[in-house]
Amino acid sequence: MRKTSDAVRFCVVVLVVVGIFALPVCRVARGTEDIFSLRISTPRETVKNGSNLELLVKLTNNTNHEITLSSRNTYCDYTFEVRDSKGHSAPETEQKRKLNCSAYADSGRHVIIQLKPGEHHEDLIFMNYLFDLSRPDKYNVWLTRDIPKELGQGQVSSNTIAVTVTE
Repeated sequence: MRKTSDAVRFCVVVLVVVGIFALPVCRVARGTEDIFSLRISTPRETVKNGSNLELLVKLTNNTNHEITLSSRNTYCDYTFEVRDSKGHSAPETEQKRKLNCSAYADSGRHVIIQLKPGEHHEDLIFMNYLFDLSRPDKYNVWLTRDIPKELGQGQVSSNTIAVTVTE
């Protein structure tokens, strides 16, 4: 009987110790999308060919603690997806093709963004700078932003919006 209770006690101790060590792993494995959210919108869902297509990006801290992000170039902080009504990617502009985002990692502008819980940061993006949206069509737009390794890595995706370009 003594051996059985000692074995049970040993198993309970092992389970408790393993559980304690597994808690940080479970915390890291939890969805990193909880760290911050991205919400995009546009002041005009329909724009004329040749008009600026403005995209407002709202990044919100969803944690219960302050987070710190950095921005080197707004056009490099995000990865943009623009698809036409047939699902094809919109053509990139010459400016986007020449954009050297890796150069901003070592030099140039460096803005620190500190957000308390629930606070947000907003960016204004001119999509015509990145994509040729001269062809009338309905475009779906969304973006992603990398989560810094200090906050757990991964990516956060925005909502998708539809924008119509007319003649």
